[in-house]
Amino acid sequence: MKLKIPDIPVDYPKTVLLLTLLAIILATLGMKNLYFRGDYQIFFDDTNPQLQAFQEIEATFNKTDTISIVIAPENGSVFTPEYLTLIRDITEAAWQTPYSSRSIPLPTISIPPRKGTICWWKICYLTPIH
Repeated sequence: MKLKIPDIPVDYPKTVLLLTLLAIILATLGMKNLYFRGDYQIFFDDTNPQLQAFQEIEATFNKTDTISIVIAPENGSVFTPEYLTLIRDITEAAWQTPYSSRSIPLPTISIPPRKGTICWWKICYLTPIH
C-alpha cells in the first residue's frame, strides 16, 4: 500500500506534532539572526563616489539635519505682534539657508481667523485676548 501525504497526519499524529514543534523551535532559534537594516548605504558599493562624498559630509558636519532656533522674550510671551513678526522673518530667512528643505515655526496653527488672532498668508497666530 502506497502512503499518501494527506494521510500522514492522521496515521502518525504524534510524529507530525513532534516534527512540527521541532521545526518551530529551530525557526525560533534562527530568528535571532534576522534583522532589518534601514541604512540605505547597503545598496551602494564602498567605491561609489556619491556615497564617499556623502560620508565625507557626514564626517565633517555630523548626521544631524535639524536646527532649532529658540526665542525666549523677557515678558514670557511670544504671542505679541513684535515677536510673531520676528518669528515670521526668521522663518522666511531660514528658507534661504543653503540646503534647507523645510522651515516651520512652532506657533503656527492653521485655524479660521477670529478675534484675537494675527493672520498673514493663510496662517493665523493666536494672541491672548486682554
